Amino acid sequence: RGGPPGDLLVTVRVEPHPELSREGFDLRARARVPLATALLGGKVGVATVKGKAMLTVPPGTQPGDVLRMAGLGVPRPSGAAGDELVTVEVRLPGNLSPKARELVEKLRDELGSEA
Repeated sequence: RGGPPGDLLVTVRVEPHPELSREGFDLRARARVPLATALLGGKVGVATVKGKAMLTVPPGTQPGDVLRMAGLGVPRPSGAAGDELVTVEVRLPGNLSPKARELVEKLRDELGSEA
């Protein structure tokens, strides 16, 4: 608008997300998975940059396992996005009813040294 040409300097500040962290183009999250879901498989809600998404938890998932949600990370200049890597935290029940305790004891007896 009549002035001399020059450079445009832009400063971008990224605020930390309460549930996600970034590693390059990938995002990291944690999911608290109920014991039954970790053992039998199922779905749990996980935070993403676009809101909640359902994560499929395969049967036999272990605490600390990392599950990949493809394409839910940071977009690359090429157009493809990184992934969201979700670390599983298995949530154990705090207080067992007498019936639940009996069932867990039966499970322990059935599984033997694996339980």
